[in-house]
Amino acid sequence: MSFSSYGTDQISLPFSRLSVTEPLEYNPKNPRKLAAELKAVTSVISSTGVKYCTDKAEDSCNPADTMPQLNMAAFHELNAAAVKPQPTPIIERHEIFHLEQLLNHDFPDNTVLFIDVDEVLLTVKRDEPCPLGTPIPREYVLVESQSLNDIQSTFDKLKVNCKNLSIIALTNIDMPNLIDRFKKTGIDDSWFDDLLPRSSSQKRRKESKGYRAEQYLLKQKQDGKSYNMVCIVDDFPDNLKSFQRMSTDVCINRMCFHFSGAFKKRILQRIEDSKGHYKCFEHYFETHEEFKNIVQRAEDGQRQMALKTDSLLPPSSAE
Repeated sequence: MSFSSYGTDQISLPFSRLSVTEPLEYNPKNPRKLAAELKAVTSVISSTGVKYCTDKAEDSCNPADTMPQLNMAAFHELNAAAVKPQPTPIIERHEIFHLEQLLNHDFPDNTVLFIDVDEVLLTVKRDEPCPLGTPIPREYVLVESQSLNDIQSTFDKLKVNCKNLSIIALTNIDMPNLIDRFKKTGIDDSWFDDLLPRSSSQKRRKESKGYRAEQYLLKQKQDGKSYNMVCIVDDFPDNLKSFQRMSTDVCINRMCFHFSGAFKKRILQRIEDSKGHYKCFEHYFETHEEFKNIVQRAEDGQRQMALKTDSLLPPSSAE
């Protein structure tokens, strides 16, 4: 075992004799490694009763004189740094079925809002799973009950209410397909402050959305931009979990919104991906009661919102 990277020479093996010609030094660039190596040496010394000797004759060794000259203050400092706990992130979790519900929440200035695309802004056009063996059409439409005006006006109002709000599209779609879907559904990419599609290398490495968001925020931090809160809107629970696991170095305050307005369409695609294991929605819900409840809450909320909207319309004049 060598400590040469920390300014020492060597510790010889076997452990019948330990030779140290320079004091062990604290290297702030890698305190964890030094702490681990010192722990390993201490463990071996404790278990073997090894003598500590320098280049003097072994029989003239005075253990008090020949102990390795550790800088104990620095050692305790690096130990404290190595075990220093990370701050606990403050995470709020909400379920929404329409983007307008974001307006019910207060966001501090300098908030960044990551918004998923599929099953949040867009979704597949079909309402029932395609029969096994038939081609699956790739046609996309706006999420039901959310018009282009709803999306744009919600973004505009959020930016009025929250100073320096950044709205970023975070998606697993690659850039060419993302631009194509926006174009076909009428979404304007200028509504977003940035687009974060998934690159081929990120797909190959199976990088989660939480990791990709963290890397983006760390880069922003290097450029001098920091945020008081980080939020995400996504329909997929695993993406929300990966977001919650982000390092607190990027931001402690977080808000996660599970978007359920098109969750049934997400399940539709899961049924198709099962290659016949699940036959229909009812079959899938037999073993996924929680997902059934999410869909039910979303449909109930959408009906109530539609009734409220209808009640605000002026009565039609009789002919």
